[in-house]
Amino acid sequence: MNASCRRMFWRYSVLAMITMGGVAHAGPLVTVGANFAGANVNISGVIPPDSDGAVGPSHFVELINGVYRVYDKTGTVLQQPSLDQFWTAAGASPTGFTADPRVLYDPFSQRWFASTGDFVTPSGPRDNLLLAVSNSSDPTAGWSGFKMPFSGPRGGNFIDFPTLGVNKDGVYLYSNFAVTVVPKSDLLAASPTIANATLIADVQLGNASGGKAQPVVNLDNSGLPEAVLALFDTATFKRSNITGTITSPTLDPSVELIPVIPFSGLGNVGAKQPNSTVTIDTVTGDFTSSVILSNGVFWGVEGVDNQGRAALGWFAIDANTNVLLEEGLIADPNQDIYMGSIAVNEFGDIVVGFNESSVSQFVSSYAVAGTTVNSVTTFGDPILLKAGVAPYELGGNPPFPARWGDYSATTVDPSDPFHFWTIQE
Repeated sequence: MNASCRRMFWRYSVLAMITMGGVAHAGPLVTVGANFAGANVNISGVIPPDSDGAVGPSHFVELINGVYRVYDKTGTVLQQPSLDQFWTAAGASPTGFTADPRVLYDPFSQRWFASTGDFVTPSGPRDNLLLAVSNSSDPTAGWSGFKMPFSGPRGGNFIDFPTLGVNKDGVYLYSNFAVTVVPKSDLLAASPTIANATLIADVQLGNASGGKAQPVVNLDNSGLPEAVLALFDTATFKRSNITGTITSPTLDPSVELIPVIPFSGLGNVGAKQPNSTVTIDTVTGDFTSSVILSNGVFWGVEGVDNQGRAALGWFAIDANTNVLLEEGLIADPNQDIYMGSIAVNEFGDIVVGFNESSVSQFVSSYAVAGTTVNSVTTFGDPILLKAGVAPYELGGNPPFPARWGDYSATTVDPSDPFHFWTIQE
């Protein structure tokens, strides 16, 4: 089915809590609870923001380019250092320019994990990956951070589009054909350490361009193997596995290719918006936000081209057999839909947050909710979370689209599995 979803922020973040019905149902029963503005460009000082965040037991953490922000669940700002100040306070002072931040809350260890790229080259010898763990479930109570020099499999010392995953055994940072594996027990120790971290660099990881692969966020609390998923080509997903032990991990030499409905990205066409000849860069054709493992199923969303419009393709894959269970489109013939992120709870409820725009609608923030019954997922109507108010043209110059940002985030509230939080631009 086609289910168009909408939700927005123009140069500032929007955080929204979406509540699903707490019983099995044929279609999702959805309400919007908290809905408040996040950091704007005057606070972060950086464009685009790369919108990312996660919800914990009592807080929402927003980690975007330029700023680290902690809210209580009513939207009150509790902390607001710059992104560089956050890393310096954690003990991992950046060497270069920090960007592409990610943050996750792990309900099993009751800790937060954060990562960011520290871009040093070409002025320095190599880029760094920054990794931090919170001291407790309270993100305002301090973090321990580490700076890890990067070395890729082709002799390149530069990172690109770093991503973050976690399972029972470890924390995983992917970039540019390489995964850094860090034992979770080391990070949870009284004196956190990365002494046993392992860098696995191999051209088999990632996709053809090397850029955008996702180590899975494991909500089943199982351990190795850790799956790394990427778009192999327009009709195939690629799964690689980190195996062995967490202190001596290896890359499984076999690669699983999973056939899917063929779609391509929009390229430089971009998403349309009113009152402007500048389009929006939709970053289609890759997994840009987290891939989730829930009840033995991988859930994810990718940006695709649907008859000349940006759309989102969602999928469900059996983690044991690599069989594609379901896939579908979130699309609209008159709208561009992009920057999608997905969250799934243990009961089969799903929320996808994203942006939408058209020649008659400024970039807006939306969410759509679905539920899975008897292995069939049904989505409800789209929910407008914040309407756009103006065109966005920063960094755009026809035929090149404006840089909107690379991803968004949607997560399940660990205090209530029927509450979902999404952060959009």
